[in-house]
Amino acid sequence: MSDPAQPVGRNEAMRVRPSRWKWRAWYLVLGVQGAVALATVVPAWLDQTSTLVGVLIWFAFVAKTLTVQLALILGCVAVWALCLRRWKLALSALPLGLVVLLELSGVFASRQVPVAGNSIRVLSANVWSLNDTPRETLAAIEAADADVVVIHEYTPSWQAILEPALEDWPHRLLEPRVHNFGTAIFSKLPLLEVDAKLELGGLDYPACRVVVEIGGQPVAVYAVHLLPMRKLVYILGQRRQLRDLRHWLVREKLPILVVGDFNFTQYGPYQRVLTGLGLREAHALAGGGLGSTWPVLDFLPWFPGFRIDHIYLSSALTCSSHRTGAAAGSDHFSLIAEVGFAAVASESGRGR
Repeated sequence: MSDPAQPVGRNEAMRVRPSRWKWRAWYLVLGVQGAVALATVVPAWLDQTSTLVGVLIWFAFVAKTLTVQLALILGCVAVWALCLRRWKLALSALPLGLVVLLELSGVFASRQVPVAGNSIRVLSANVWSLNDTPRETLAAIEAADADVVVIHEYTPSWQAILEPALEDWPHRLLEPRVHNFGTAIFSKLPLLEVDAKLELGGLDYPACRVVVEIGGQPVAVYAVHLLPMRKLVYILGQRRQLRDLRHWLVREKLPILVVGDFNFTQYGPYQRVLTGLGLREAHALAGGGLGSTWPVLDFLPWFPGFRIDHIYLSSALTCSSHRTGAAAGSDHFSLIAEVGFAAVASESGRGR
């Protein structure tokens, strides 16, 4: 029997260290997969206003937002375990990766969705209030040649740049703000209706609604920029905003096109709120790849970013092309989509 007062020898220390790391790896694997599993079943609870619910939603948001990144970490754990011949640990790290692969299956497939009749091109661009290359941004907007341009983080400084420059987009709804939540819509198409500053969460962060025509049929276009989940007050504020947005969308009689910086990804309960209304994400219809829009990391181009900017369509509409555009000095990549009426919807009338 060894003397506990004697220092642990080098050979014994080498035996203890792998055991310690093995248990830490087990805690990591079980903790991560348990957190993602719990986050998967957490509902949005938009009508609940308690702080506890807000914290739980934030937990679900973080776990689901980082699902791909967490799966990559567990993949590294599995490789490490295989090298050490820890077969059970390696197998236990695989389920999350398999779920992610299942969710991502087909995202790299090329999809072509037919549009009945005419379509319009929509550009969603978070120009970033701290952007110091406005000429580059302006050139990217003009190069996209969209029929409808939705601008997020539209400040008075950006208004001074874009309002005189975008002469080809004469129909406008402009709501600049000194903070990061100003919004603007520039359109080559006439605006049949204009509703500025829709009530979202009781905040001066304007969501806007306009009506344009696609192939002679009216479509309601919503421009939205929700709060990020950086702190508790924003978490609760974003939930109120989404609750109010749901209120407006449920009451909308026209086909719907929602364009925005939502500050949440395609995973988790908030996406399900909108898809539960019958909306579909344009990227899911005609996009390719992960479609990540944030952050813009030129020094790490293979980093699996996050798709927090989205374009949603009601069932009467469809998308024949969806891609990320240039960042052009912003911390977001823009979105460019070709949108028109679905063939089935056109045969049965306007629909929603």
